Amino acid sequence: MRNLPTWRQQLYNLVIPRLCIFGERSLPDADTQVLPTHGIEIGVIPNAGHGMMWDNPAAFVQVVARFVARHVSSEAAAQASTSPCAAALSSISR
Repeated sequence: MRNLPTWRQQLYNLVIPRLCIFGERSLPDADTQVLPTHGIEIGVIPNAGHGMMWDNPAAFVQVVARFVARHVSSEAAAQASTSPCAAALSSISR
């Protein structure tokens, strides 16, 4: 059997912007220190654990939106903001 790269090696080798999100109640986690050394941004959701999307959906959407705003062209962001998914996420965060 050949040696396949681990998921972590594959993540490190991606040539796109990357974000890893942690719930505040899941910390400390060594990956919050290790991942940035490989160019991976870290987001922390306050008042949330592993189920951060349920624990604090507004903060989750905010962290993802900031990341996307930094890495997506304004034209692509405008198109994405009119998608049904964006509308659903927006309604959750209110």
